[in-house]
Amino acid sequence: MKMVSRNYPYFVSALILLAAVPLGWFAGAAFAGCTAILAGASFLQTRFMLAKVRKAEQERQIMDDQICRIEKLSTVDELSAGIAHEIN
Repeated sequence: MKMVSRNYPYFVSALILLAAVPLGWFAGAAFAGCTAILAGASFLQTRFMLAKVRKAEQERQIMDDQICRIEKLSTVDELSAGIAHEIN
């Protein structure tokens, strides 16, 4: 599974915020303020989504570990059943 850099969304938010300053000189302070607010909201939303992704990855890792343990126990069970069958 290919992972995207965790910093990429932050760069996009920073670029939007940096673009708001020069645009404010040409389009007016209200437009620049709105753009800055949207950039801040985008930044916060990105942080929230990345936190959810990290939590989901941790939960997936826990489930993978549990599946691995279950498969090992299943293999031991099958081996012991085969040995018991051979003994009887």
